[in-house]
Amino acid sequence: MSPLYSPHLEQVKVRATIEEVRHIFRSRLLNQIWLEGLKRHGYKGTGDISKAMDIILEWDAAE
Repeated sequence: MSPLYSPHLEQVKVRATIEEVRHIFRSRLLNQIWLEGLKRHGYKGTGDISKAMDIILEWDAAE
């Protein structure tokens, strides 16, 4: 098995780190629907938002 596994390899996208950071910001952290959904989970949702921000900032620092 390859290190990257997906049942739909034709849909796999490889992005530069900065492109992935922008994608996550647009699709999650700036997406009100995603944020509202997480708010319903209280502390768990807040932790998920915090973790996503931490990962993005780590990627940005590594760039």
